[in-house]
Amino acid sequence: MVRRLWVLVTVVSLFMAGCHAYDPTSGYYGNPLGPGAELQIMTELVVPAGLARVYLQYGKTMGYGAMNQYAPFCYFLMREPLPVVQTIRPGLLRVESVSLNETEVSRVLPTRVAAAGLFVNSDGRGVIALQSYMRVSVDGQPDVYALVCSGAFAAPMEAKPIRWNELGQVFGELVEIRVRAGSMPD
Repeated sequence: MVRRLWVLVTVVSLFMAGCHAYDPTSGYYGNPLGPGAELQIMTELVVPAGLARVYLQYGKTMGYGAMNQYAPFCYFLMREPLPVVQTIRPGLLRVESVSLNETEVSRVLPTRVAAAGLFVNSDGRGVIALQSYMRVSVDGQPDVYALVCSGAFAAPMEAKPIRWNELGQVFGELVEIRVRAGSMPD
């Protein structure tokens, strides 16, 4: 009888835990900005021809090849790449929705086991980055689709999402963070 009661309590507890609303800005894996947060784009940002994103790091815009992937960074994502330069004009950006994604660089390393004379293929995980993917709207600029902010690429056990103080370092003078009540973590 006691065992059945214990099982019932455990099942009900697990069910109730699943009903708890998730707050995307709380906890270790939380996003630094929540829905309703606002950012002021202070200067024109240029998206190169043929691309759909412009990277921000250390308060500057840069291309993917010039970026340090082992430091926090963000990028604005356009709806599609165009054969001409696209610009993101100064204006107010609103965060509509937020999710946390993981991106990974995998590697397959062949390893020769000499003693056994076997060829072993070790399929180990490479580095990962935890990214805050924010769907956004910018007044009068419907082609600006998302803002993605990433913690640095790191080994899976060391990876962490971008943090509030790191956003300021990434944006510098290019983007000013304006937060409304309920759109910032506690």
